[in-house]
Amino acid sequence: MTDIATTLLGAMMYRVAVPTAWIFAVDFIEAGRLLALSTTLATSLPLWYLVGARLAEYSYRWAEWVRRYIVLCLVWSALNVGVIVVVGSIVS
Repeated sequence: MTDIATTLLGAMMYRVAVPTAWIFAVDFIEAGRLLALSTTLATSLPLWYLVGARLAEYSYRWAEWVRRYIVLCLVWSALNVGVIVVVGSIVS
């Protein structure tokens, strides 16, 4: 079960970190876990901030914003897992 979770987490981190994947092409940089995690955070946090700011324009109360943000996060995560499952089933 650990191998499946590691593979799934790695695939999801890669999907988020693809915009800055060119960093890993530099010869003297070794792409370890810390670099992959920090690259993922550097690329995803500004995007999620922009999404949250856009939702705030349409929300009248904090409870409404939190509900919409959580739903959006769950839908995004479900879509990513769905894409990974479909690609995995096609490949194998």
